[in-house]
Amino acid sequence: MKDMAFIQKQGFTRFEFLLKEDCISVKCYTVKEINHRTVSLDDLGHKIEIEKDSFWLTIGLFLFFAFFTVIFILGNVADHSKQVSTWLWIAISMFSALISIFILTTPVKNEIRLVGGIETLNLLFDKPSEREVREFIDEVIRRSKRIMLKKYGTIDQDLPEKVMISQLAWLMDMEVITKEVFDQMKAEFFRR
Repeated sequence: MKDMAFIQKQGFTRFEFLLKEDCISVKCYTVKEINHRTVSLDDLGHKIEIEKDSFWLTIGLFLFFAFFTVIFILGNVADHSKQVSTWLWIAISMFSALISIFILTTPVKNEIRLVGGIETLNLLFDKPSEREVREFIDEVIRRSKRIMLKKYGTIDQDLPEKVMISQLAWLMDMEVITKEVFDQMKAEFFRR
């Protein structure tokens, strides 16, 4: 099975995922630092959690502050009575413009996580696209399940009965095997 690379970018942050046969390498590049970690695939869970913030709320706040800035500037330029001193309305306008730019450039939280195992894997939900993220996560889960099945699902007569059955039950709880496969493997263990 060949390695699979996946890259996500958000603002000045870049995430590089390298899915290997038995692990996934995660690198995070920011303006300040580079973080790297490697996660064994059998340590990952298979349950998916999605956390999304509203993109439209961000756009709405940006438009509100941008509109306020423009109206405030036009109102004070057109007002010849000088009710507000020039330096004050310029300062207020600049502050409002900075707030609108800050709101627009602040990343919106759109994450998808693999949970339920020892380690958690976080990815951006829609970078480069939701479909590509889902395909990558599906491949991670497939490889992880294959490793877990190979590691814990092999019938070993040298293991005590209680240990073997608990391993098979754990694989069923992790949705690596179905109830039918659990029953077949359990029957195979007792036949020997």
